[in-house]
Amino acid sequence: MNGETMKTEKFGSTDLTVSEIGMGTWELGGREWGDISEAVEKGIAVVARQPLSSGLLSGMITADTKFADNDYRKNWTQEKLHSDLEKVEEIKSIIGNKVNSLPQVALKFILAHPAICCVIPGMMNPDQIDDGVHTSRISQLDNIIMNQLLEN
Repeated sequence: MNGETMKTEKFGSTDLTVSEIGMGTWELGGREWGDISEAVEKGIAVVARQPLSSGLLSGMITADTKFADNDYRKNWTQEKLHSDLEKVEEIKSIIGNKVNSLPQVALKFILAHPAICCVIPGMMNPDQIDDGVHTSRISQLDNIIMNQLLEN
């Protein structure tokens, strides 16, 4: 959030207030989230988009990945890509083989935040859809993994 005010809106004709934010897994740990921590107190439902950090946590992006001309990620510098991939490797080292997939960790981690009501992950193929759906069936991340991810 970087000090900006959380933008909210009413959900249809209900009395619900919602906010949508971009939230990659590593963005919860060690960052200032401003109003998101107050969302629960204020009754604001927060929808997290980009929980796989623009595909970095899909496990499919490498330092050699070439993005299409119409893909906004094509504008990433090599420095940014390498830095972000280092963060991905740190996350992988924390989770080891305790969870089935990196995307499942990303989704479970973000959903553990009390302000988050749901996530909007991008899924490109049936295997990714199956993996995302299966995430709802696995247990929460244990406290050790959660704390390590928050500290990272």
